Amino acid sequence: MGLRRGFKSEADQIAREIRSELGLAPAACLDPWHLARHLEIPIVGLSEVADTAPNAAREFGIVDTAAFSAVTVFRPTNFLTGCYCIRRRRHSTT
Repeated sequence: MGLRRGFKSEADQIAREIRSELGLAPAACLDPWHLARHLEIPIVGLSEVADTAPNAAREFGIVDTAAFSAVTVFRPTNFLTGCYCIRRRRHSTT
């Protein structure tokens, strides 16, 4: 499945604009935590949504931890205020 015509150019332009807003060089690394704060997107742990999505919390937090690291969720009510990121806490291997 290919990308729609113009997608890559559009994505590159958005990335340049975001980096500019954050005061970064065009090819600088983009810290996802900094970007989430800038866009006012809260980041919550998978355990914080376990009451509303217990099967997902069990599957991705216990059963198959390699299958999930994070996901951005959009609620249909409002794009900006209805957006949040759910992440799985990484466990140290040491």
